[in-house]
This record gives sequence, structure tokens and C-alpha cells, in this order.
Amino acid sequence: MDVEVPNGFWLKEELDEYYCIGFQHGGHAGGECELFLPKEDIDRLLNDTAWRKDVVLRFSRTLYIGNPNNPMEMSTERMKRDGFVLKNWEIPPSYKMPKGYWVVAENNTSTHLCVATRKKADAGWINKNLFLPEQKLEKFYEDEEWRDEIMNEFAKVYYTGRSESPPEIAEELVNRTGYIADSEN
Repeated sequence: MDVEVPNGFWLKEELDEYYCIGFQHGGHAGGECELFLPKEDIDRLLNDTAWRKDVVLRFSRTLYIGNPNNPMEMSTERMKRDGFVLKNWEIPPSYKMPKGYWVVAENNTSTHLCVATRKKADAGWINKNLFLPEQKLEKFYEDEEWRDEIMNEFAKVYYTGRSESPPEIAEELVNRTGYIADSEN
């Protein structure tokens, strides 16, 4: 297996149609992630930085964060992924977002975009996710009052991090789905 990969990545295994590629989890804690890349995309992984970043964020699965013998708690969503990159994957269009917000591409559905924001809190983050119909994006960007109102009314709120005493979040906020209806003004 003499395959060139970008710095910070390593070839773990060669399958019939895919390469299993490992890399260190970003951030200060370390850890390991992997993705299964179609063999025909290996040059693209090596040479197209924007595509590589999108593929890593969208498809990779996290095996652990921190020490493999004593891993940190983390979102189970990223651990449940299979890590397989779709063949002929292209980056979707970017979305204009207000400062402090972004689209969490891997959480998008066919009808809603997952818009997120977060703030620092006790060795971690208070996260807010809102599943917004795509036709509401322009209003979300331009109307700060409406944006604050729907974030407060609909956003799913949760804590991620490693803290002995994480901040308390009302169960009502944690149990929200985060979806707003297409008809929501």
C-alpha cells in the first residue's frame, strides 16, 4: 500500500473500492477519526483543501476523543457514522450566515438546514441547533429580532464538554427537536 495522503493523515487499510484513512481528532484533546474514501478520490483528498475539509466534517467518524483507554464524552452522532464518503461527492453551496452562526452540513435533511451557534461554558460549550427551512435562510440572516425569537422558541440546547459539574439546562430545552415549520413567520 504505497498511497500518498496529506500530512496528518495515515492509511489504515485498503479495501476493494475504498481506502480507510485515519487522522487525529482536531482540538486540544486529541483522539482519532477515520473515513473510507473512494479510491478514485485520493488525489482530490491530497490536493483540494476545501474538499478535504468538507469531507472530513461531513463524513468522518470519531473513534474516540482524548485517550483511547479513558475517552472523553462526546456527541454520539459522530460515533454512529460509518465514515464512508459518497462517490463523486461535491461540496454543496455555501450559505450566508450571521456572525456566530454556521450551517452544520452533516445534520441537514432534505427539507431543513441545521443552523448552529454556541457559547463557552465551564470546560465546554452550550450549543443551540435549529433546523430551518431553506426558504427562511435570507430572513434568518437579515432579521435579527426574528432570528433571536425563533432561536429562543425552537432551538435544541445542549452541553458538550468535560466538566465535573456541567451547567444545568432546562429539560424542556434539551428535549426540543429544534425544527421550525415551513409556515413559521
